[in-house]
Amino acid sequence: MKFGLWLAAQYGVDEPISQRLDECAEQVRLARDVGFDGVFVGERYLGAPFRFVNGLLLLARLCPDARGLDVGTSAVLLPLHNPARLSEEIATLDALSHGRFIAGVALGYREVEFAAFGVAQDQRLRRLLDNLAVVRALLRGEAVTFERADCVLRDVTLLNRPVQQPHPPFWVGGNNVQAARRAAVRAEGLALSGRSTLGTIRELVAAYRARCAELGRAPGVIALNREVYVAADRATAWREARPALEEKYRTVVGWGQDRILPEADKMDVPFEQLVQGRFVVGDPDDCVAELTRYAEAGVGYPIVRFQWPGLPHERVLEAISLFGRDVIPRLRAC
Repeated sequence: MKFGLWLAAQYGVDEPISQRLDECAEQVRLARDVGFDGVFVGERYLGAPFRFVNGLLLLARLCPDARGLDVGTSAVLLPLHNPARLSEEIATLDALSHGRFIAGVALGYREVEFAAFGVAQDQRLRRLLDNLAVVRALLRGEAVTFERADCVLRDVTLLNRPVQQPHPPFWVGGNNVQAARRAAVRAEGLALSGRSTLGTIRELVAAYRARCAELGRAPGVIALNREVYVAADRATAWREARPALEEKYRTVVGWGQDRILPEADKMDVPFEQLVQGRFVVGDPDDCVAELTRYAEAGVGYPIVRFQWPGLPHERVLEAISLFGRDVIPRLRAC
């Protein structure tokens, strides 16, 4: 197993944002020192009631602190982007990270984001597929012709080539069987949602591997976003994590993500039911046991988040340190 730190990059509207971003850098340096393999940031726009920072810009800021680590997106909302601009940004991030960038991409689902970018939601899958094909071709140095209302390319070649050849790996995200099979065809890895429960994860991994077998190709990386909190004992872990974690998911349900989840993964349920097979909270033994279940399901790269709006930075540092010291070494062989 490899392990990524999934940065929150979301805060209360009254929090001192410059200080919080400096704290992100401190978290990354600590994660690097205690044995993590990568650092990842998501993408969100107009995310009231929380204040979100731009994920790609934050990754650029963090590259010096993450030297030697993978640096990736988990995930870029690909349908919202202009593929020419995104290609330039990916190539730049790959250079800033010295060839360690990973491009995690996903469909997105929030109406307010699609409306703000002038993108019809019923076009999101078509735009994801088109953007993925165009970005990969540009990064490979191919001459690309493509036309859409927001992007016209006529025999265009990208000279800002990435360090990784032919391009950085792409991980396609999703929470259903169709998305898992799509990743097998169009990407180097599968990125599983932090909202998926263990049963769904097993189903999606099986679908991904089956499609890879049909194509005659070896499965790529299977990554998984997961909410994690570790403390010296289980009671302390839940006491410290629950208020912020519960508030975060109350907001997520309000955003409407339930509409795109399988029935078994619905989140508009009591908190005690919500956590089952979805969050990893407890002492180091609890975390090892739970993450072992994901390893057995086929996950090779958990990307774990220790912070949600309202959880103090000092506790996040303690959790990262304890996870690196008492959890990661015990799972390396999985």
